[in-house]
Amino acid sequence: MVQIEIGKSDGRPVYLDVWRDLISYGLSIFGKRRSGKTYLVGLICEKLSEINQPFIVIDVMGNYYTLKEKYPVIVASVGERSYADLPNITPEMARTLARAIVEARQSCIVDLSEARMLEQYEFLVEFLEEFYEACKHEKKPIILIIDEIHRLVPEKSTARLKELADLIKKVTYWVTDIARTGGNHGIGYIIAGQREAETAKTVITQSEVQIYFRMSGADIKYLAGRLTKETLDKLPSLETGEAVLVADEEEIFFKVGERRTTPAGRTPDLVLEPGKLKKVDISRLRKIMQKLERAEARPKPKQITPEYEELKKKIAQMQQKIHELTIERDTVIEEMEIRIEQLKVENSRLRKENESLKAKLQGVSVEAYKEEIEDLNRRIATLEGKIKEYKEQLAEASRLEDELERIRQAAKNLADDIIDFVDVLGLDVIPQDTIEMKKRLEELEQKLRIYETTEKERRLRVEETLNKIGVKERVRGMRVFLERLKLKSGVFPKILKQVIVLDPSVKIRPEDVEAEVTVETRRKYLKDLARMGLLIEDNGKFRNGLSLWVTNSIRKIDPSAPDEAIDKIVEELIRLVVS
Repeated sequence: MVQIEIGKSDGRPVYLDVWRDLISYGLSIFGKRRSGKTYLVGLICEKLSEINQPFIVIDVMGNYYTLKEKYPVIVASVGERSYADLPNITPEMARTLARAIVEARQSCIVDLSEARMLEQYEFLVEFLEEFYEACKHEKKPIILIIDEIHRLVPEKSTARLKELADLIKKVTYWVTDIARTGGNHGIGYIIAGQREAETAKTVITQSEVQIYFRMSGADIKYLAGRLTKETLDKLPSLETGEAVLVADEEEIFFKVGERRTTPAGRTPDLVLEPGKLKKVDISRLRKIMQKLERAEARPKPKQITPEYEELKKKIAQMQQKIHELTIERDTVIEEMEIRIEQLKVENSRLRKENESLKAKLQGVSVEAYKEEIEDLNRRIATLEGKIKEYKEQLAEASRLEDELERIRQAAKNLADDIIDFVDVLGLDVIPQDTIEMKKRLEELEQKLRIYETTEKERRLRVEETLNKIGVKERVRGMRVFLERLKLKSGVFPKILKQVIVLDPSVKIRPEDVEAEVTVETRRKYLKDLARMGLLIEDNGKFRNGLSLWVTNSIRKIDPSAPDEAIDKIVEELIRLVVS
């Protein structure tokens, strides 16, 4: 276990575990300007340098070059920067640079502060894709740090230029893919920005460890339900350099530690002139880049034909499809892992039952149960005789029922003939009210036949809905989601089981939930479930929202899905959770 200290809480050190918090879980850092975000990222870079853990910083503001005061960090910049070891890099060099950094295993700051927005995204699309592919090949830990994430990967892009909008989508795709699956290839993941609400949700949700600096207004409301009320109340009044670490269901307030290098990002307020920057040996990096450039050098055709351009498009589409299938494969693997864990638990239970049964049978001979077995055999023979007798009686009853039905039908036909006969003769043999009653009976029989036909069609409609591929896939996704919640640590699964069976009209308070945690922690879990859509919050009280959650989800696939089909899915999911 390799840990780095990032500050102190009530005099006690606060650590981040490099493998767990940065590579396996991922870290996000958010807060207002001048609250200490960039300062903390710089401190993390210093600590990683001290343990020889390579990292890459995507720096769009030029805030991190001062790390060179104390540490051998390479700076590659777009444009001519006096402090850059590799100045004037271009989007065409991005792939070579990314692979060379991964192979050289040297920490690097990619300074894009001089680049235009379009050039930044052109560079990042090429760089991030090649970085990901190189890490998949090398399989050695490296940390990717992206500052100003809310600007680079926005939740809603305001770009009007189509080319720029397309590039933003591609960067969002690669950042999400790296965050989601990069841990499998040793890629650590740190993002920092000002507003979480303005950052793409697909990127934020991949970080399981969060650090929040000073916030206010809409940012506080955005976090409601994810942090305790006590923590939310403290966020607006935090001093510069104070933050809260949210991990493992804990919320720890701490003061960021002191950096050894000058904070170029003007946070905290005191800004020092950068000292003498270290000269970094980049000979190994240059050799690798030259080798890669030679390997990639190919004679250029004199003329690019339309067929060649079409082939390039098809290759790009195939690569995109491969990445989508890779994500789908990883999802299936996750589901299989969950099922394996369930089978392990079931196997352990069966083993214990087997051991218990062996213990009970220890020293017991078959002779001791011989009389009991013979008695059971006699009882079985007696019961089989009775069953045979009952079957014969049932067959006779069935025959009599058929005969009775024929008699009923004959009597009905005879009654109809008599009614027609007396009606022709004008006789008043059968009272008028009896005739009316018979007509009413026939009408009711007709309605019954219509109802039975409608009921059959309804059942077919329910089965048709449940057998639709899209509905099956959505239900499978719901099952996987709930299975993951069941496997969470602590009392969360216990609370989930309690609330999932509640009548949707019943409202509960956190105090009503049975769990060995504080009321505040229960409230946090209930708010988490409400945020997921499984509960509905109403003035501090909560009620079951599973049915509404399922209805909204299924009717996106099949708008005409019948209520009974929805009810069946809800019942299935409830059984899954409480089993």
